[in-house]
Amino acid sequence: MLAAPLMWLSGYLLEAAIRRGDAPTVKTGGKAVIGIAVAGATVIPRSGFPAALPIGYWTMRRARQLGGQDSG
Repeated sequence: MLAAPLMWLSGYLLEAAIRRGDAPTVKTGGKAVIGIAVAGATVIPRSGFPAALPIGYWTMRRARQLGGQDSG
């Protein structure tokens, strides 16, 4: 029951960063989504975690579109 509100909050903050054009934050959010997906799929292979991998990839591409390719 704890995971759903945290994921909702993370998505909300990531959407706010996209709207502001904050590329470093969006890139970090994309890395976090990929990390959560990899960790979750490793621990629970038959879960829905692998579905988050394309979302993380899309988020990181979005950060590049915002001008974040030079950021850490």
